[in-house]
Parts: sequence; structure tokens; C-alpha cells
Amino acid sequence: MDAHRLLQQSTEFIKGVGAARANLLSRELDVHTWEDVLYHFPSRYIDRRKFQNISEVHVQLGMVQLCGRLRDVVHSGSGRDQRLTAWLNDGTGEIALVWFQGIDRLFSLLKLGQEYVVFGRPVAFRDELSLPHPEITTRDRFLEQGAGLSLYPVYPGTEKLRKNRLESRFFSQTTRFVLEKTQGGIQDFLPADIRTQHRLLDREAALWGIHHPQSEREAYESRHRLKFDELFYLQFGLLHNKIKRQSGSRGHRFGLVGEMLNTFYADHLPFSLTEAQKRVIKEIRADMGSGRQMNRLLQGDVGSGKTMVALMAMLLALDNGFQSCLMAPTEVLAVQHFQSLSDLLTNMPVRVALLTGNVRTKERRALLSDLQEGKIHILVGT
Repeated sequence: MDAHRLLQQSTEFIKGVGAARANLLSRELDVHTWEDVLYHFPSRYIDRRKFQNISEVHVQLGMVQLCGRLRDVVHSGSGRDQRLTAWLNDGTGEIALVWFQGIDRLFSLLKLGQEYVVFGRPVAFRDELSLPHPEITTRDRFLEQGAGLSLYPVYPGTEKLRKNRLESRFFSQTTRFVLEKTQGGIQDFLPADIRTQHRLLDREAALWGIHHPQSEREAYESRHRLKFDELFYLQFGLLHNKIKRQSGSRGHRFGLVGEMLNTFYADHLPFSLTEAQKRVIKEIRADMGSGRQMNRLLQGDVGSGKTMVALMAMLLALDNGFQSCLMAPTEVLAVQHFQSLSDLLTNMPVRVALLTGNVRTKERRALLSDLQEGKIHILVGT
């Protein structure tokens, strides 16, 4: 099966997942396919070159890495209740390492007095700290493998996932499985010249690098490539929609600059417009007179005069026989806009109305009737 078809498969068919875990991933993270797994990115990394002292370990630390010697190993219980407990001591303190699975194999491998490196998430039980199912390897092997030079990815998750042991180690294993199975077959949609121009990794290298970076530089370059993808395709989609809208959707032509706009500008403008405001109003007038739909973002600091620009555009619409609506994200802001527009238009024959969720039914009906009859020129709402 080619890489594209593999990436569309359910997570159920990833080694170590199965139907139950696949269902949990779907419900908790909206992760359904192999490709979804690759795009569930780490939120941060832990530097495996660093160690904590056992005396400093607490639950809020999250994942910790310790190095010490085993003082004792005890196999207790039977059947489903059996457990393996080992006590690790680093000279500053002691902590219990606990396993509920793979006990027989571990019991035969762990050696008292041997120096080990362990990595896991501490939990508190009956006021005592322990590390359930930590990664464990001898210190010599840890150094031989170069694990101390790698970054450990930490993935976002939920409480249900943690209770089912679907944590960072699980995602690290599943992403490696998917990347190995699809090696060399992940398609890069960015043209080579764009990648070269912006010095970007190819897509497959970036996915390897974000999940299994060998250095901070590799992690940075991988994130940079994947962020570029997101912004590139967002911009591409916006540009596509703009071209489609301009070529296929006709807007009203607001060609007349008439009495309302001219009177307000000459007699009621409370302050002189800035050069930036004049330039933007000129651009908006050109858009509104073009016969194409206008889709424009006006950006500026608080108090820079964006509302005044919006009012001038609405007065231009009124001069051409149209009503306008100013939408605000909150009711408080809608009320403020209503009051400020009403004050600005006090001495002009322009009716401004406010429509929010708190407007009573009787008043709402009257307001909607006036709006339909054209008696309201500017409506402010949420």
C-alpha cells in the first residue's frame, strides 16, 4: 500500500493502538487517521541531557529524569494485583519505581546496586511519590545510545488519555511507527523553488524533526516549515476566494458622494482627519464605487479613529440609498458604538438604532418593522 493510502487509514491499524484506543483518540483529540497522528504536534520538549535530584521531585514538575542506584526490588501480589516495585536512590533522596505490566522480564533484568537512568511522570499516592511505568536503562547504555543528547517531545492531552496511558511516550512511538511505514512516500505540496527560496525543510523531514528532533536547531527548523505551510495555505485560500469573489460576484456600486457624507465632513466632523484616515477613506470609496464586493481589514490602535472611518463609509452607503449595520463582538461595545455614533450624528437627519439580545420583544418588533421600511439608516448590534 502506498504512503498516501496508509496515511488515510484509521489509527486502529497503528501498532499498539487497536479499536479501543483509536476510539479514545477520536473522541478526545479528533485524531482519526495516521495523518492526524502526524499532525498532533508536541507542545514542548524536555532536554534529556538534564537530570533532577530526587529530593527536588514533585508532581507539578511533569516529566522528570533521574539517575541513581537501585536499593531494593520487590515483586508482590498475584494475577491482576501483582506489581513490581524498585527503590531508586541518588544520594539526595529515594523514590519508588512501580510497574504493573512486563513484571517477569523486568524482575530478571533489574540488578541491585546498578546505576540506572529513569524517565517518567511522578504521581502522589498516600502522600508518597512514585514513578509508575518509567522508562529505565542502565547509565552506561544511556550514554552509549546518545539519549542524553536528544530532546523528548511532550504532547498535549487530556485526563482520560493520561488515565489510559496515552501520553507522550505513546505518541512518540506511534509517530515513529507511521513515519517508518510511510518513509520516502510523504508528498510535499510546496514547489521546490519556494522551499529553496525560503530555506525550508521538505515536508517529510519536517515531520520527522518535529516529533523526533536530534537538536534544538532541527526542532526549530521543523516548526518553521510546518508553520509556513499553515500560513501559506491560509493565504493561498484567501487569495483564491478573493479572485473568485471579484470575478464571479458583483456588488452594488456606490458611485455618488452626496449630501450626507459632504455635510458631515464639512460641518460635523469633530476633528481633522489624519493622513492615514484620509488615505484609507479614499481607498474604501474606490472599492465601494467599483461594483465589486469589498472585503477589507482596517487595523489600528485603540483610539486611532477606526470608527470614524466606518461612519464615513456608512454615510457614503446612505448617500446611495442603502442602510448600514455595524456589528460589535460584545453588547457593551455595541452600546458604546451606538452612543458615539448617535452623538456624532445628533444634528443630522440620520437615524441610528441599537439591536442586542436584551431588546424586548415588543421593541424588537417595532425596530425590525422600521428597519424593513427604511426608517433606520444605521443599525448597531452584536
